[in-house]
Amino acid sequence: MAGVAALPAPAPAPVAPEVARPRPEPAPEVAPPGTADDPRPAQTLLAPRPPDEAAAIQQYLRALRQAIQSRLVYPPEARALGAVGAPVIRFAITATGDIQPGSLSIQESSGYPVLDDKALAAALASAPLARPPKPMKVAIAVSFTREP
Repeated sequence: MAGVAALPAPAPAPVAPEVARPRPEPAPEVAPPGTADDPRPAQTLLAPRPPDEAAAIQQYLRALRQAIQSRLVYPPEARALGAVGAPVIRFAITATGDIQPGSLSIQESSGYPVLDDKALAAALASAPLARPPKPMKVAIAVSFTREP
């Protein structure tokens, strides 16, 4: 074959040496949860509230907010200035429907001290409240709006 040169054969591809890879160790055996041999702390599961109790609490909170909102006095000077807001008041309700002494406070201010004070006064004016499904701590937003 004239004019055609023979090409050398390609070199074989290098073969990577086999590397020993460590095998993962099996996970240690752990005792089933809640058994005496289980090293983890026991977990307590809270039972979900029955739907009727949850519904009763929601209904009570709606009525409570309406009762306080109905006793709300919007100061004329604040209305004239256009002061609006929704302070969040918090307090504890006893089993008899009383506001636990010392528990009534502002959780979130409306930005106007006069509106905050009137929200607290409305809660006090609403007491004693209806008996709750159980004693509880609540936080309720009361609204001061320009609409009468």
